[in-house]
Amino acid sequence: MLRKIFVIFILLLCLAGLAFYLLTWPPFLTRLVKEVVNQKNTDWIIQDFTIDRINVDKKGLVNVNDVHFTIQHTDQKADSKKVEVWQGQIEAVQLDNLNTFWGPERMVTVSVTNANAQTETINVQGADVQVIVKLQADRKRRTVVEGNLHIDTVASAGGELTLVEAAFHGNEDKVVVDPWRGNWAGGLLAGKLTLAKDEYTIHADVLQVDLSQLEEINEPVLGGMRGRLDGTLDLSADAQQIHSLKGYFAAPVGAEVRAALLKPIVAYIPASQQKDILVALITQNTNIFLDQADINLQSSQSEMITFHTHLASTKLNLNMTVTIDVNVEGGLKNLTNHISHLLTP
Repeated sequence: MLRKIFVIFILLLCLAGLAFYLLTWPPFLTRLVKEVVNQKNTDWIIQDFTIDRINVDKKGLVNVNDVHFTIQHTDQKADSKKVEVWQGQIEAVQLDNLNTFWGPERMVTVSVTNANAQTETINVQGADVQVIVKLQADRKRRTVVEGNLHIDTVASAGGELTLVEAAFHGNEDKVVVDPWRGNWAGGLLAGKLTLAKDEYTIHADVLQVDLSQLEEINEPVLGGMRGRLDGTLDLSADAQQIHSLKGYFAAPVGAEVRAALLKPIVAYIPASQQKDILVALITQNTNIFLDQADINLQSSQSEMITFHTHLASTKLNLNMTVTIDVNVEGGLKNLTNHISHLLTP
């Protein structure tokens, strides 16, 4: 009897050792992760996933080093399915508190060091993330996350955001990033981001952004400007459309802008020498200096936005307040292109 018990014990010990070996053997683990993730998801598919090495210390701390991945994301809700491929690498991933999975409060701490990822339109470099994942033992069996991140640079068509810092918390239904901040266009952006299953909202405070650095974003609209910009922006959107947009922007010490930016308000200026000068400047596509420029914008519906604008220029003898309603065909997501078309000399 004792011999049988001893044999069974040795067999179980060998099986446990084999399981431990397989779970810490990179080829087996990467294949397992790919199969599990790809079976449960249609939007996110792991195309390639490799790990150089995995180490587990005596305290149960798991260190994963040199991770490479290629992940395909398909937007199923888009009119024509949009496919985006993320490629990247992670220097190190650390898993801690795994022993709590055998207790009443299940929790794991995940630390990511020096992660880089890019698509055709976005490039993320130098990301460090620490996340605490808690599995709640309630009826809904929610997964709760909280953590913080640092990113060296995020580059896209909207410019380059550097030294990004953020704290976040949430669950499967909603994640709140609050606060977040980063350097952009020689100034500072900060605010709050809420990500839900079907939509997201952004609140952003803009401080001392250098207008001259915005040219690379949209040269026809933003090129040739000088000055500093302050403001706030609130946006609600989903993957296909911007639902609402509200903001206030001001140049506290004045700004130099392209005369073409005043093209939409020329019709509101009475016939005068002042108007003739402004029309000539717009035609010549030259710059003008504004001593004061304040803009309030608010969308009343998905294809219309209202601009309340106050402009003052000593050189042009201009001091006026104008309200303009702009219809944006195709929705507010096309606002920048629509404004660019309006401002074409």
